[in-house]
Amino acid sequence: MNRIILMALITIFGVTGYASNFSRLADIELNTSEQYAEAQEQVLDCCYYLLSTPCDKKDEDRGFATQFIVRWIQGTPEYSFEIEEVVTKMTSDKEELLSLYLTCYTKLTLESENPYEEKSQIKQQSIEAFLDYCGNSINKVRPTKEMKKMIEAREQG
Repeated sequence: MNRIILMALITIFGVTGYASNFSRLADIELNTSEQYAEAQEQVLDCCYYLLSTPCDKKDEDRGFATQFIVRWIQGTPEYSFEIEEVVTKMTSDKEELLSLYLTCYTKLTLESENPYEEKSQIKQQSIEAFLDYCGNSINKVRPTKEMKKMIEAREQG
């Protein structure tokens, strides 16, 4: 199921036009362990970009950055990214929301000094970061009912 969702994201964001800054990401080859390792910095740059700018379907760079992250997640031999049931419920299987969650998850995994030992913490922090991003009206994300409940529960303590 995870692979199907990731493939859907690749397909959806793969049809986006070319942009000036991130369009070059489509040319980066990801075939070997070394290429995946070398791409980690670019993946992090994509994560930082996506999480520091509001959602905008007209922003082609967002599509390129998301596509690159998903392509990297799908093939990296060093890390595995499992999507928890709570995330599936929270995002209602909406690709845009799921890709934002995966962006948070990827960022926190790559920033961690011990991603294997801290996996459960990273998953929880990813959910928190995702809700922070989506709960900020500046980012123009339309939260699902489940997300609204979780955001409200967090605000109430």
